[in-house]
This record gives sequence, structure tokens and C-alpha cells, in this order.
Amino acid sequence: MTIGHQEAEFEWRHSQRSTINDLGLACQGYELVLLSRLIHFSTDDTSEQLVATCAASRRLVERVMVLRYLTTSFGYEWEVVSLMTLLVFWLGDRKHRRR
Repeated sequence: MTIGHQEAEFEWRHSQRSTINDLGLACQGYELVLLSRLIHFSTDDTSEQLVATCAASRRLVERVMVLRYLTTSFGYEWEVVSLMTLLVFWLGDRKHRRR
């Protein structure tokens, strides 16, 4: 995805970190990781940067989800794309679990 004239790569990953547990719905969830370094992003290292976390309830109603962005926004379009890719990832995961 292009953010401010720079190409950026992001990836949703399964996670069991405390950042997921802090959301209050589940001990497992997803993390959105920035894989490429952006100049305007306030970091000097080239390591991966965690930019969002998500947890979906498996005990209550299965359709409850919490999404938390951990950085300043990369813009409206980025937020929409990150939400849509999360939903596709989550729905695919649910379908796989039902088999």
C-alpha cells in the first residue's frame, strides 16, 4: 500500500501476546505488523513495528471483535483497508476452524 509516496507492507498475524489479552475479549487474536520502514514513522530501526491489535470473542457472541490501533493513523484509506483485510482474515480463520 502506498502511504505518503512510499510503499509500505503490512501483515496480519495470529498472536497470543499480552497486548491481545489486554483487549479483554480473548487471549488469542491478531496483530497488524508494519514490515517496511516509513520515513515519517517515528522509529530509527528497521525492525517490524506493531501497529494494531485485534481480539475476537469465542466465548460470548462470536461476532464481537475489538480492534485497537497502536500508532497514529496512516490515513482514512489505510484504516479501511486494514479493517477489511482483518475481516477477510478472521472470516477465513473461522471457516477453517469449523472444518
